[in-house]
Amino acid sequence: IDSLINMIGSLGTIAFPTHPAYSQKEISKLYMRDNDDKEEPVAYNVMTTKAWTGLLPNCFLKYPNVIRSRHPINTMAALGPLAIPMMEKNIDGEKPLACGNNSSWKFCAEKRARILGFGVDLVHSLTMIHVAEDSNPNWPIDGWYRDRVFTIIDGDFQKTLKVRERRPKWAIYYAERCFRRDLIRDNILRVISLGNLSLEYIDDSGKLIEYLNSKNKKGYPYYIRKWL
Repeated sequence: IDSLINMIGSLGTIAFPTHPAYSQKEISKLYMRDNDDKEEPVAYNVMTTKAWTGLLPNCFLKYPNVIRSRHPINTMAALGPLAIPMMEKNIDGEKPLACGNNSSWKFCAEKRARILGFGVDLVHSLTMIHVAEDSNPNWPIDGWYRDRVFTIIDGDFQKTLKVRERRPKWAIYYAERCFRRDLIRDNILRVISLGNLSLEYIDDSGKLIEYLNSKNKKGYPYYIRKWL
C-alpha cells in the first residue's frame, strides 16, 4: 500500500473495494431471498464494519485520512484529493444503486481509473462492470433488482436507507470465462507475472464501461436464454 501511495504521489488518489462483511446468519437468511417486503434493516458501520475483500483493503481502512463510502453494498474506500468528491453523493437519491450514477464506481469510471488485481483473478472480482448495469436506465433484463434496507452508522450520522441490489440469482448467468477471454483478446485486460505473483490490470476503466455498453443489448456479459 505504501509503495502504491508513493507511486501515484500527492496528486493521485488510490481506492480499494471494502465491501462490508455482514454476518453469516444475515447472508444465509437474505442472500437468495426474492421477497422484498419482510427484511429487517442490516447495520453497516462505516468506521468499524470489516471488509470481506481481503487483507489489503482491511489494512488500507486503518490508514489516516482514508474516506469510506456510506453506501452499504460494493463499498469503496479512498485516499487522496479525489476521495471526498468520490464518496459525497453515494447515498443521494431514491434507492441508490451501489454502482449507479452517484456512486464511487461511476466516479472512477468517468475519471478513467486504472484497476489493478494483485494475485487475484480480476474478472472474478470485477465490481466495475456493474456500472454498465446500474447507470443504464434501459438495462434489458427484467426483474434485475431487489430492495434491501440498511441502517448506516458513521460517527454521529445514522440513517435507515432502502437501496436497490442486483438479485443474487443473476450471478449464475455471468459468463465469467468467456468474458475474460474477450477482454484479453480485445486488449482491455492485461495479465503479467512478477515471480510467483500474478498481476492483472485494466488501464482504463472508462474504456471497459464503453466496451460493455456496446454489447449490452442482450445483457452481456450475462448469458440468459431469453435474451439470446
